[in-house]
Amino acid sequence: MAGKMAEIGKWAVFCLLTGLALLLAGPVLLGLRPRIVVSGSMEPAVPVGSLAYIRPSRDAEAVREGDIIVYQTGDSMTVLHRVICADAGDHSFVTRGDANETEDPGRISFEQYRGNLVFVIPLAGYLAAALQQHRAAAAGLLAAILAVLVIRHLAGRRKQVMTGENI
Repeated sequence: MAGKMAEIGKWAVFCLLTGLALLLAGPVLLGLRPRIVVSGSMEPAVPVGSLAYIRPSRDAEAVREGDIIVYQTGDSMTVLHRVICADAGDHSFVTRGDANETEDPGRISFEQYRGNLVFVIPLAGYLAAALQQHRAAAAGLLAAILAVLVIRHLAGRRKQVMTGENI
């Protein structure tokens, strides 16, 4: 019975780690770009500490009022705010953070547009930031956990073969 519980625990940890890896890396494989949310200007829709996934695009003409977009400022910062007005004639947007009382200063030109928000994973930005700061340690820990799981699995299989238990 204890062996069965250990097996279930091992698979639960494996599934958890695999799910986490797919959740964080899967969207990137589909062309989305993660951004860690560091400002509360879009709360409650996009909380601080979230991981916001952006679909990169230069098709500013497709942006509509109400869309949440990413644009680049003159000093190369990126901002995630909601479009209040899209002006195709002027090739510009008026944007505002949901938590802000006033619109962003100046108009945002279509050239500054970088993409649209696709989805948000609340709190995952904190994990992503920690992994970025401690990449080597995180990779080593993950490799060690996976190695232990594989070795334990292989040892269990070997024991089953040697004792003639059903595999």
